[in-house]
Amino acid sequence: MVNVSSPNTLGLRALQNKDALAAILNSLQDVNNSKPKTKPILLKIAPDLTDEQIEDVMMVVQQTKIQGIVATNTTIARAHLSYTPAEIEKFGAGGLSGKPLTARAQRLLKR
Repeated sequence: MVNVSSPNTLGLRALQNKDALAAILNSLQDVNNSKPKTKPILLKIAPDLTDEQIEDVMMVVQQTKIQGIVATNTTIARAHLSYTPAEIEKFGAGGLSGKPLTARAQRLLKR
């Protein structure tokens, strides 16, 4: 699995842009295809992508012919939480999962 969606790794999510993603997946496919027995390549994406970014990811996935997508990692969004700003700050900068992620993950799956 190729994880370019971890909110806990500074700058990693920038690798979800189409040019960086295409370079990574093409390189991995080249290495994979040179092996006697290939392995499936899956891409883990963030739930915080815009519709345009999702379209770019899907285009790269189709072009590189990887085997699948893992949707989704955790969310960095905080605006939809019903907590005070001080309480939200206690969560820290890491990703949130569970109920705060449900609507975003479902939206991405529908796309």
